[in-house]
Amino acid sequence: MDYRVIANLFLLLFLGVADNQMIAALLPVLGGSLHKSVEAIGLLIVVYSAAAALASFVSGALSDHYGRRKFLLAGVAVFAVASWISSQTQSYGQLLAARSLTGRPNGCGA
Repeated sequence: MDYRVIANLFLLLFLGVADNQMIAALLPVLGGSLHKSVEAIGLLIVVYSAAAALASFVSGALSDHYGRRKFLLAGVAVFAVASWISSQTQSYGQLLAARSLTGRPNGCGA
């Protein structure tokens, strides 16, 4: 087996898990800067997880039919763009929408 493939898959897994785990530590800071309670800002985790779960259901069957490589590459691209959008948001609604986009590719295997 090609070790580059394994290394790249591990990197994708690491990025998805790191993104998901860092948000919890940032909730108080995000809540303060966006003037939202920790409970309201906690929806960022729920939206991310729900989007990832939905994407998993959809992409599972489709990737079996059309090939996993396409879905992984598309997932990485969407994840990168959505992460950048998340960093540029100015409001709670924008951040919530960007986090839902960030969760979708993680359900696709990224």
